Amino acid sequence: MNIIGEAIREELKREGLTQEKASNELGVDRTALSKYINGHLNVPSDIKNKLINDTNSARLLLAFNGSTFRCVDLDGVKKDFYTSSNKLIEELEEIIESIKKVQKFFHNAESIEDLNDKQVEKFEKMMEEVGDGFFACITIDSICSDMGADLKKRNLRCLIKYHERGYLSDSIFKEALQRNGLSQDFIDKYEDANDLREAL
Repeated sequence: MNIIGEAIREELKREGLTQEKASNELGVDRTALSKYINGHLNVPSDIKNKLINDTNSARLLLAFNGSTFRCVDLDGVKKDFYTSSNKLIEELEEIIESIKKVQKFFHNAESIEDLNDKQVEKFEKMMEEVGDGFFACITIDSICSDMGADLKKRNLRCLIKYHERGYLSDSIFKEALQRNGLSQDFIDKYEDANDLREAL
């Protein structure tokens, strides 16, 4: 199973849709949908967008885009490391405060539907703060890349770390490495995480 296929399968299940019903709603042949899920056919952009918009799924956004945001370059932001790093610190502090406020009442809730109006307002404020922090992180990444930082190498090292900690299964880890530019031959050659890390 591949990352995208697994995400599509899970979202169809969550929505209570069979492949036949989903293919009708998407306006594609059921065989094509099956090939998207099994990784035998790339999912076209219009189908990706329809799936994301119809399900409002963070999982599909992650699978298709590598992020829960559809990133844009904040071209109105002053991009120097000092200013942007201070902004990131400020945003992270606001995220922590917002999360602490939500933790006070969300620990027994299973869904946002379990919250009252005031709690929903705090929850949505927290989500907005997380979004602001995300864009502050992306801005720092952009600045560091412009300064010569190797984001690909950083991303690969993070993937290795997440796999070692058990956050990524073997199959998802290998697919993520390929999506980040490593060939299957390279991945097979460096099965051991330490060897792979050293080879980067």
